[in-house]
Amino acid sequence: MLSETSFRNLLAACCVAWLLPVGAASAVDLQAFEFSDANGTELNTAANSVNPGNNWTTSLVLDNPAFSPSTVEAGSYRLVKETPGLATAHLQIANVASGSLYLVARMAGWAFRESDPPGAAEEVRFAFLNDDTGISGATITAEAVIRRNAAGTIELAGRALGIGGTTIAEVAPLATDQTAPFTLVLEANLDNDTYKVFYKNGTSPSQFLGLGAIAPTRDANSVRFAANNFFGDGNFAPVLFEEQVLVDRIAVSTTNPLSDFLTATVNRDTGALTLVNNTGVALPNLLSYSIESSAGSLNAAGWKTVAGNYDVNGNKTVDVDGAWSVQTATASTLAEGALDANGGALSVGQSVVLNLASGVWLKSPFEDLTLKLNFAGGVTRSADVSFTGNSGNRFVVGDLNFDGQVTAADWTTLITNAETSLAGLTLAQAYRRGDLDGDGVNSIFDVGLFQTAYDAANGPGAFAVMAASVPEPSGVLAALLAVAAGCVLRLPRRASAWACLALLLAAPTPGRAAILDDFPFTDANGARLGEVENVANPAHVWLEETSVMTESFVNGGVLRVQKANDDFARNILDINNITSGKAWLVAQFAGWSFSSLVGPAEFDDTQLEEIRLNFLDNDTGLTNASSTVTAQAMISRTPTGGLELTGSALGGGTPIAATPLSLTQSQAFQLVLELDNDANTYTLYTKNGAAPFASAGTGNISSARNGNSVRFGVNNNFGGTGEFLDVDRIYITDVSPIVDAVDPLTLRVNTTTGAVSIVNASSVPYAFDSYRIESASGSLRVGDAFWSSLSDRAVDAVDGPDAGSTLGDGVGETWDEAGGSGPGVLAESFLLGSTSLAPTQSLALGSPVTPGGTPLIDFQFRRADTGAVISGLVEFVTGGLTGDYNGDGAVNAADYTVWRDTLNQSVPAGTGADGDSNGVVGPADYTVWKNSFGLGAAVAAVEGSPVPEPAAVLLLLVAAGFPAASRAWRPRGRVATAAPFE
Repeated sequence: MLSETSFRNLLAACCVAWLLPVGAASAVDLQAFEFSDANGTELNTAANSVNPGNNWTTSLVLDNPAFSPSTVEAGSYRLVKETPGLATAHLQIANVASGSLYLVARMAGWAFRESDPPGAAEEVRFAFLNDDTGISGATITAEAVIRRNAAGTIELAGRALGIGGTTIAEVAPLATDQTAPFTLVLEANLDNDTYKVFYKNGTSPSQFLGLGAIAPTRDANSVRFAANNFFGDGNFAPVLFEEQVLVDRIAVSTTNPLSDFLTATVNRDTGALTLVNNTGVALPNLLSYSIESSAGSLNAAGWKTVAGNYDVNGNKTVDVDGAWSVQTATASTLAEGALDANGGALSVGQSVVLNLASGVWLKSPFEDLTLKLNFAGGVTRSADVSFTGNSGNRFVVGDLNFDGQVTAADWTTLITNAETSLAGLTLAQAYRRGDLDGDGVNSIFDVGLFQTAYDAANGPGAFAVMAASVPEPSGVLAALLAVAAGCVLRLPRRASAWACLALLLAAPTPGRAAILDDFPFTDANGARLGEVENVANPAHVWLEETSVMTESFVNGGVLRVQKANDDFARNILDINNITSGKAWLVAQFAGWSFSSLVGPAEFDDTQLEEIRLNFLDNDTGLTNASSTVTAQAMISRTPTGGLELTGSALGGGTPIAATPLSLTQSQAFQLVLELDNDANTYTLYTKNGAAPFASAGTGNISSARNGNSVRFGVNNNFGGTGEFLDVDRIYITDVSPIVDAVDPLTLRVNTTTGAVSIVNASSVPYAFDSYRIESASGSLRVGDAFWSSLSDRAVDAVDGPDAGSTLGDGVGETWDEAGGSGPGVLAESFLLGSTSLAPTQSLALGSPVTPGGTPLIDFQFRRADTGAVISGLVEFVTGGLTGDYNGDGAVNAADYTVWRDTLNQSVPAGTGADGDSNGVVGPADYTVWKNSFGLGAAVAAVEGSPVPEPAAVLLLLVAAGFPAASRAWRPRGRVATAAPFE
């Protein structure tokens, strides 16, 4: 990666004569502001030279003038700003949902002065918005920012918000005082859901900053020009301007006006990589270059190096008189350099193919390649990398055979590699083995992501419970694509690169609508509450009381609430009206500290800190002054310095008494406000860490009030030393969020026999489509003699979209064992269906646990209705019944299935279906089972199979010749023919 020092050297050296650019390309402007207006003209009356009458709309930010006293002066729009906070101006443009569009800003110069309070550094932002009004909005599609960073220096950065939107990994250091013209170009490519940032500093060559991903649900429907915080240090207007930004021109164009770039093209279908010198000038003294991929998507074996191919030892087209040597060849970096001092050269328009037949790029959704060339004098230039092939689209998440589709063939790849070791693999390499969420394993979470992608690509599953409003498959697939392909562009490490993909695990899957509005706060650092993404309903955004919430913004995946005033911040969210039934407002907190590190000296008992979560009766969601409270939950300081949770309802409602809370919270805490419009009640629930949900009480609400909007209130001063509150997520749902924590499924383990059953001990039915049993002590037994898997028995087989009509004869039509199942983990998943357990019902899995002692066992399952992965309970029991071969506490038809499936197998004496303890499963063990039939609890057999008559069994045995029943793992669809009694 290029160091900051190297980049500064680049800017200092770029003016050498041989790097002077050719003339700019001819752009077609759709909107253009030249700022040649009379001095004193304000932004909202500046002339649009291309589209007269279409002007900027400047907004008031909670009664603060937006850009005042900024005006046009001597041909430039002089940006000065004497107030903190974000000032915005919006421009309506024709909606752009396909193709590319360019936002161009040319500045005559600037001067930044460092006298800013913490968290309030200067920023100038140019953005495409998804908002379609042109007079308001903060739904950022893509944005370029010139800002002061935490170190106090100035830099250029790029970002995009929304699911799949990513920050460009590179930043460009800029001068504090810019005296030469500076051009910034923001490209939004709506065909490929990407954006790029380019820039040109004076007469230096144009530079490519980098590529990021756009949230696929967002288009370029308007433009925003924004200035954040204070631009007035040292100013004595109208005489002296120490701090200012002089904007010469802002335009929206169909073409990038900067064209003198090095370009590189990657072919998705072949992995080919070609470098082209499109700068318009020859580039001598090329000393080295590097190709990098944060996701590790490079194939070193397919790299065609300059060394031996294009140097003096090859065809001499890059270096006519010197040799090159390879410096690094890994999945993350390919680098080589010249051995002679003058290096090589690229002629005008020269192409250099950097791949062999096998391709240098590994197919995956990751398109994060960077290519940098280093020239003499410390000059580094980045190539503009573009991808072609696969019909112009990235490979979507779930397409594991890279045929451009998500099909059952991809499921086979996923399940074959499930639970196998991926140690030492890069993100891209692990993805190709089914690690869709980038956590280093192919597990139950990846099964869920694949099922989401499969449903999105192929329509709602024929066997899934589907809701009425199903997102368009193309949109969901695009969202999966952009998240997977884009996250790594922003965050280079494995743990963080895929952090935003967790949204897809938390958010409702297609067709299973339960989340109505959802704010997971995975936006870029610095995003304000009014800017954060609603991943469930992008049209709904917070109206933030910005001037009161100045110090509060997203940082590290949470909304950190800090507040240095005694005002009441009333942040409003308009929602779809809730007039009947139940709805839940959920706030998840990562932690808090209401206790100052200084102690009581900073506690003010007259200005008590409060966090309020409300359902309001107001139906506009557009006024901060609203206080028509239907029901609210309040976390508040007490006059004596404590902290408590209370509830209240106005308009005739009744309160909920106080529940004490800790002043500091270091583990996850959930607060749920349940609104019941039918019963006219509200209830508060809390969940502290891993503890189950607990009710904090129920009160009445006014029968005349509904849930028509939501308010997140922050009252009084959160500015004490060390004082904060981190909000991890706020969402609204019409499905209770507390059921799973109260009543999960149970894994019952008999330590005497090793028998295992999944038991529904709750009061509600459960449908699940994946489960995972893990043993840190390696106590699991995977053979058919022990593990009676659902796959072996083709439990709940269905007929899928294959050509056949037999249940379970196609890929995905029944349960499949994970390919990596072994002593440490047993796992199965079902692509096209699920298995249901009614209350009190159980499902036996044979005896896959080594008998004796209390093994270390964890159990997870995935709900088929919501897609949630739940940590189940583990229950250990002892003892057993003769003939109870599956250990479910009863001798019934399910035990016959275990005996039949393991007939003639050798097992440890007394285990599995070895009822006579001779170490072999044979006819005598059938007699043991028959003589014990009916003993034990009346547990329903999930298969629903009748008890076979002994005579029929003998006929079956004779006909079969006591065939061996052992089966190796197989992909779904290659199932054994079911016996008559199954």
